[in-house]
Amino acid sequence: MGGMVNPPAIVGLALVGIVAYSGIKNVSRTNAFLTSIKLFAIFFFILSGIFHIKPVY
Repeated sequence: MGGMVNPPAIVGLALVGIVAYSGIKNVSRTNAFLTSIKLFAIFFFILSGIFHIKPVY
């Protein structure tokens, strides 16, 4: 009629969940940081290149 609860399994599952969540959070932060660096580099090259364009009429 009643079920058995496995406390070590519950604790282990909770620990795995916490580690996975923190890993996903860190990957998300790192990805956002690297994306902002890439965008900065692209805008820097575009803006610095504008001054070197010589239009021919």
